Amino acid sequence: MSNNRALCYDEVGQGEEIVFVHGYISDRRIWSQVREHWYDSGHLFFPTLEGFWEDSLEFRESNFSVDNHIEDIVDFLEKVCTPPVHLVGWSYGASLVLLVAARRPDLVKSVFAYEPGISSFVLDKKILQQIQRDRVEMASPAIGAVKAGNTKEAVKYIVNGACNREGVFEDFDEELKQRFFDNASTVPLMFTERSAPNLPASSEDLKRILCPVTISYGEYARPAYRLVAKEAAKIIPNSIIQIIPGAMHVVPVTSPEIFLLKILEHLSGVDRRAVSNGK
Repeated sequence: MSNNRALCYDEVGQGEEIVFVHGYISDRRIWSQVREHWYDSGHLFFPTLEGFWEDSLEFRESNFSVDNHIEDIVDFLEKVCTPPVHLVGWSYGASLVLLVAARRPDLVKSVFAYEPGISSFVLDKKILQQIQRDRVEMASPAIGAVKAGNTKEAVKYIVNGACNREGVFEDFDEELKQRFFDNASTVPLMFTERSAPNLPASSEDLKRILCPVTISYGEYARPAYRLVAKEAAKIIPNSIIQIIPGAMHVVPVTSPEIFLLKILEHLSGVDRRAVSNGK
């Protein structure tokens, strides 16, 4: 671990181990509705990354980085779980689980990544420019709010921007809003070099991911998420693209039943895909 402290986590169930990794401005509670609707077998783990929620008052800001979050997940898999495990990630968490699978393939049986933001592996300059332009458009209002010292307003901009639709955050119930606000302190840290959306991964890194991977995005995904998913699937050897009809970036909390079905669809095909890949 980056600071020798174990990650806080919840766990439930029995069977194959599945670890859920949350995204920015959230924590393990963000999976509560998916957890409540889970009806299949499985030993589910829900860790909170360092610097989020109850850990935010104790950690050092210098520890908030992609590399440390990857190290924390690896440490969690080695000390708490019995690898290899299935990894499920959303947004920033989706990028992290792909990087974990690239760096420590021995720990990972499969990956389900919903709308990852990683793009440093993209080689096509025109596509990369499209991604970068869309990312600037998405992040600019939030960056402006951060500079003005209003991190709560930035949270709203981040959620609405990720969905490319106004009013999404405002339609959340008060409990869900508060879960995002509880992580507002991470917003300024999101735009540092250590944790920027353009995470450090090359096409060679992605080629090292040999387990079955499903890269999923919503029907209404922003261009950045959609293009990243398509480009990553071209490179990761044993990957497929999955589009969730009617879904936005926040589908794990707005339509957890649909999101759960897509995870189970992925898991049901893992063994077949692993065999077909010569494993």
